[in-house]
Amino acid sequence: RLYARSCGGARPAFQCSEERRSPCKLDSDPEDRGCNWNQTHCDSDLYRGADPEQGLFIPCCEKRNLLTLLEFVEDTLCGKVEYVVHYGTLLGAVRNRDLIDWDSDVDVAIHAEDMDYARALFASNKRGFEVVGANPPVTRIYLSTNLTVSIDVWWMITFGNCTHVDGEWFPASWLAKPFKNTCTIQGRRFPCPAQHDKVLDYLYGLDNGKDIKGWRRGSGGSAERCKDIHRCEQADVGFTCNMPPGTRCGFDERKGVLCEVKAAREVVEKPDGNDEEEETPHAGGLLRSLHVLHVLNVVLVLVAAWMLSFIGSGQAVWMLDFGVTRWTFVLATACVLLSSARAFFQQRADLSGLPTVLATFLAYGLKLKFTCMSLLLAWSKRYGSAAEFPQGKGIHCGLSMHVVMFAVVPAVCFACSDALSFLSLAELDPVTNQVVLQVQLVLMALLQRVFSQQLFLTSQWFALLLLAVAGITKAAEVDAINARRGLLLVLLQAFLATCGNFASEILLKKLPVQQNVVDACVYIQGMAGLLGVAGVLSGGPKSLGTTLLSRASWLDLVSDYWCLGSVFCLAICGLADGHALRELPVFFKDMCGCSVILITAVVEWGVLRACHCSMLDLQAVVLVLMAHGLFYIHPVAQRSSLEKHDSQSEK
Repeated sequence: RLYARSCGGARPAFQCSEERRSPCKLDSDPEDRGCNWNQTHCDSDLYRGADPEQGLFIPCCEKRNLLTLLEFVEDTLCGKVEYVVHYGTLLGAVRNRDLIDWDSDVDVAIHAEDMDYARALFASNKRGFEVVGANPPVTRIYLSTNLTVSIDVWWMITFGNCTHVDGEWFPASWLAKPFKNTCTIQGRRFPCPAQHDKVLDYLYGLDNGKDIKGWRRGSGGSAERCKDIHRCEQADVGFTCNMPPGTRCGFDERKGVLCEVKAAREVVEKPDGNDEEEETPHAGGLLRSLHVLHVLNVVLVLVAAWMLSFIGSGQAVWMLDFGVTRWTFVLATACVLLSSARAFFQQRADLSGLPTVLATFLAYGLKLKFTCMSLLLAWSKRYGSAAEFPQGKGIHCGLSMHVVMFAVVPAVCFACSDALSFLSLAELDPVTNQVVLQVQLVLMALLQRVFSQQLFLTSQWFALLLLAVAGITKAAEVDAINARRGLLLVLLQAFLATCGNFASEILLKKLPVQQNVVDACVYIQGMAGLLGVAGVLSGGPKSLGTTLLSRASWLDLVSDYWCLGSVFCLAICGLADGHALRELPVFFKDMCGCSVILITAVVEWGVLRACHCSMLDLQAVVLVLMAHGLFYIHPVAQRSSLEKHDSQSEK
């Protein structure tokens, strides 16, 4: 929630006394230093951390540059993103109503959930400022691409009742939005924490009796800062972070500080300083539940194996008679490999928030371009030669109002589902993502049973049960809060994909329109839906030009090679599945999907060794593979039996 404060207030002339100012550099320094945008910043060793009674101060031109950067942040974020001055900048604002004369940078802080939007706003500036650092703990803004002075924009990540900034923990109430208070620097007003006295007491208490950087004389503030969330009270910092039992926090290069709750075990501190995990009484219920899940999985696997052997007996070579050409098989294999690679690309792509919409928008644009090229080629053949246009009776290639209207629901569902795939894979490992995503088959079957009155065999209902249990098995081992959020995103992704497939089957399958025209309409409306979602997330359609569709956003996207790889994989696999592989048997397509799960598991657990493969993980993958076999093998077996009976009758 943004606090409505006035922006663009009065800015008096910059004031700086030349007394005791440091030179920009020594004569022996060969570096081209200066205060211009095309020069390296002045040598901060000449003034940084100086004794205010005897040392030298920052050059006035350098101080002016720092104030320029702070004004740029205010102009860019005011009324759009909540930010607050922090660390030495807050100290100078409250104590001196000015920037500190012996500090070489400026510090502000922004909550992590606002950083994507803030970075997009920073990058869209037309003043040539350089924005560096897409990940926690800090994003820096320079005057230019040269190594000039900079402003540090720190990421604030809140967990429980504490907030993490630059390796240190603060009470969340000290740095909570909205920032209604303001502090004055050189006659200019900037937002500061409401409890800035407590923040400064905590940060700049007496330092070994010296008052060089003391916040105020006689302050009783602590000189220690809390680095470990579990030991804030022990460090005598005046506050305690209330964490659930078993909470452990670590730092991730892309996501910043991550805290997870391990309910089954807790870390016990030993007298010798070594920590080890011990089972606790409160975890007994969870452990018993996991044991029950182990037994249930084993029983289900045995039953599924018996059903597969019974149903598929004598049908070992059924898959060889599907009429799949060599090139179709090669294309299907390539799609399997690309789909497997896409999961790992998306996991490593530096995307969250609006950039995910932009990546999906680009993928749909590529699909639309290929589809339009196919249509143009077909039309050129029709009107440029005597050859008849390849269309069926009653089929036309023009656009109709029915296509436009009926394509809205599946288009928006598919587009949002693809965008959510980036977010879910940022929180989950690819194997968990692929296993839980299979719940869409369960949802699709339920929709077909309720609305289409489609009948399913007993073996197929058992297969759906296996898929549900496999998803529960993978979810049972997810402890981290971010991973739980990822599970919710995967379930929402599966729900949207199911709604899109069902709506497409009901609304678009029987339309007398060439499939390429339908696909083009779906892609166009999907892109329109993505723009609508982006407009809502960014605060309105007017802000799209400075966020999603800005040149800086596209440059950030293109510079992320993992993101580009995932976009091309998403586009190519979607096109192949919608064109070249559309007429393949359902069972063959399903086997391709199973191959993706199997390859993902082998790469994740065996090649990359990115995460540990537990027995529950292995059971979940086996359950998914057997469920797909049970769901589709019975109809194949029936067809094979009928063909055998017909051949015997002919003889």
